Amino acid sequence: MATWEEIAKAIQQAKSPDGVRRAKLKELSDLTGRPVIVYAVDMFNRAKIQNSGGDISIDLSDKDGFFETIRDIEGDNLDVILHS
Repeated sequence: MATWEEIAKAIQQAKSPDGVRRAKLKELSDLTGRPVIVYAVDMFNRAKIQNSGGDISIDLSDKDGFFETIRDIEGDNLDVILHS
């Protein structure tokens, strides 16, 4: 596995930081043999934080997004990365 320094360098050199993210998630999926999904809150969006009363959390309204994400995943196992 890469160090954070190596990942940061790859992001700086990449045309698309999203491409680096996708490649690392594919590496993880290949390593575990399971699909990987990421749930990431928009914790740096100050307007969203202020409008929510300063509380951003996973709640029942997130289920639709999760169901849409896992709809085409085969099998009973997957890895979920929570970034919050």
